[in-house]
Amino acid sequence: MDAVIHALDHLLADTVVVLQPTSPLRTAEDIRICVDMHRETGKPVVSVTAAKPWIFTKTGDSVTPAFDFATRRQDADYVSPNGAIYVFSAEYARSGRQWWLDAAPYLMPAERSIDIDTPTDLVIAKALYENR
Repeated sequence: MDAVIHALDHLLADTVVVLQPTSPLRTAEDIRICVDMHRETGKPVVSVTAAKPWIFTKTGDSVTPAFDFATRRQDADYVSPNGAIYVFSAEYARSGRQWWLDAAPYLMPAERSIDIDTPTDLVIAKALYENR
């Protein structure tokens, strides 16, 4: 966020669109939809993909659920930020608020939600790109 605020200090902009280079499979249409969502709602927008709700914490030689799954609903929609698109106002960026507290989600399919962080992610991204 420091880099965004630095850029805003030197540019005249009302809206910020962050496109991480490690998410190359998003489309121009994905970006347009996110910008439109932000303009319509005034809320920050973050691209997400479907997520599996089971997350464990590893401590030593054992694992325990990271969340209380007793109240988990089978029909709930679990999503995770995919790192592809973030849209928010310049004012929001300067406010210091964290985007995930009130962001509008833009659901992207798994095949466009690869975030390249490892060599394996790069192999998957290349395969998906070549087969689009």
